[in-house]
Amino acid sequence: QVPGNVTVEDHRCSGSRPESSILACNATAFCNATGVWKVQDWQNVSCRKGCGNPQIKVSGELTCLDKISGEKVDDGQCSGEKPVTSRTACNATANCDSCKEADCRDGYVGRTPLPEDCGSSCSLADCCDVVEWQVPPWRDQERCSQLCGQTASYDQRDVRCVSKANGSQVDSRHCAGEEPESQRLICQATEPCGLCSNFSCRLGPAPNSTAVCQTATCSELECCKQVQWKSKEWKAQCPDGCGHKKEIQYRTVACVDMHNGEAVNDSDCGGTKPEGS
Repeated sequence: QVPGNVTVEDHRCSGSRPESSILACNATAFCNATGVWKVQDWQNVSCRKGCGNPQIKVSGELTCLDKISGEKVDDGQCSGEKPVTSRTACNATANCDSCKEADCRDGYVGRTPLPEDCGSSCSLADCCDVVEWQVPPWRDQERCSQLCGQTASYDQRDVRCVSKANGSQVDSRHCAGEEPESQRLICQATEPCGLCSNFSCRLGPAPNSTAVCQTATCSELECCKQVQWKSKEWKAQCPDGCGHKKEIQYRTVACVDMHNGEAVNDSDCGGTKPEGS
């Protein structure tokens, strides 16, 4: 081949004939092409870690470069199918999980506020706080009264379901196990006190019919008048000697209530009234 790209007979060329090219060109357009397609200047991105990230694709600039010099040439110098100018830079990650109150089993309560994003899979520790029963001690046992008419007495304590994280009170349904007792019986109720209206005195009906007795069974001492005849000393004495006229002695005799020493009706005392003169 000589200048002017004119083909002549082989014997006109000096020296040994070079080996033929290994590449067999079946397409005239490709063999005549002087450039190659190349995608360069890809966009630079950083892939984020964690859940919920979308797929990210980047694009590059399609350029026709000279096969020998590598310089950019006109697109017409390249042949064949154009390469893809986009590619995946970051793969999509799994959706983020969120906490739900229902995820907390017995013995736990949902955090306030509930985390909205705890990775691709939420754990119990991510969403829930541990709760427990807060049980104060009982009061010391008191001595129970043996008197009648006493009502039953109870000891009470404030049992709460609280968060171990901050001590705040939560609904008792979150605490595991049966709720501890918040009330216990200390003293049993005693029998009702007796009434004098139900008691029969030996000398008639109880004068203190509205009185309440100190025991369940009333006694005469509580309901009945304890009376007796009480006589004072004689007030006159006979003088010694002769010639004195007759004198009569007298004394006060009364039916007396033994409880308070006050005089009551003579009819309340039984038997014969002692002489008073």
